Amino acid sequence: SRVRHYALSMGQLAKTDPIDAGVIGDFAAAAHPERSEKPTKELKMLEEKIAETISTNAPMKEKNRRIQRIKGLGKICAATLLAHIPEINYRRELSR
Repeated sequence: SRVRHYALSMGQLAKTDPIDAGVIGDFAAAAHPERSEKPTKELKMLEEKIAETISTNAPMKEKNRRIQRIKGLGKICAATLLAHIPEINYRRELSR
């Protein structure tokens, strides 16, 4: 990632949460990344359609529930996994 390469360029080889937080802050101050725009109506409509598709398909709904039970995985990650890896059936398959 750009932040990791920035850290390496600054001679920062260690990787801990406090160090990462400092590096991310330094990177943001130095790089001035562009601000994200508010989600468009089209994006909101697509997100609603994805949620509707998952909630009205029983097998997909169950897979979505199982994926989201994994610490750190939320609805966006779950929907992405369901779209790209439809054969996921159980949590143990995610850990392989």
